[in-house]
Amino acid sequence: MGVRLPRVRTVQQDSLAEQLSQVGMSEPLARVVSDPLLSSNTVKDIAVPGGGTTVRVPHGLGRVPVGWIVTRARGAQALIFEESSDEFYVVFRSNLAAKLDVRFF
Repeated sequence: MGVRLPRVRTVQQDSLAEQLSQVGMSEPLARVVSDPLLSSNTVKDIAVPGGGTTVRVPHGLGRVPVGWIVTRARGAQALIFEESSDEFYVVFRSNLAAKLDVRFF
């Protein structure tokens, strides 16, 4: 005869949050769901002028971005700096002209 496993008593919960809490998953899932990369937006073909000129880019998040990542760069190996940001735009400055795809999160 096989090994008998003990019966585990479970309590029926009304909400998903209570069920996740019961199995110890609420905190790890909360970290995943709150990841800013899940609510991100990629803006393609941003033409960044060189020579220290700024460009104002609408990021489309509806909130102040946590950060951004250049996902594709074409042209010179430019250094890109963020001058400012708000809930609608990010202002970039660059030393060289380039065309960028940027993911805002």
